[in-house]
Amino acid sequence: MSPYEEFRERENGILYEPESPAGIRPTMIDTDGSTLYEKQFFPLRTAIIERNDTAALKKYLENAPWAIKRGHALGMYYDPFIVAARHESIDALKMLLDHYSNFMKPSGRTDLDGRCCRALNTAGSMWPT
Repeated sequence: MSPYEEFRERENGILYEPESPAGIRPTMIDTDGSTLYEKQFFPLRTAIIERNDTAALKKYLENAPWAIKRGHALGMYYDPFIVAARHESIDALKMLLDHYSNFMKPSGRTDLDGRCCRALNTAGSMWPT
């Protein structure tokens, strides 16, 4: 059974994300061939990162490379870098940072500096020394 069962139903409505092509919500194929649909505030992305599921994160970023552009307006809880740090998802955090440096930064689409500091501070406060 997939840990992403709850994302198999399409949520109607437009995604208000400027980088999303035509307001389309990201989708990806689960390990059993089912389509997974993103919802408002990116809970699928968050679930993938919390589980440190790099295979799923790779698929997600291939389908929605823009989806880590910036932190969420609702705060750090939704920021993918902070989520990875808070859940000790080291492999996912590395993948997010690699994706940022290879896709986002060269295009000048976002500035990670402030978010990176928050992610490192979060990681430092959560992980044992």
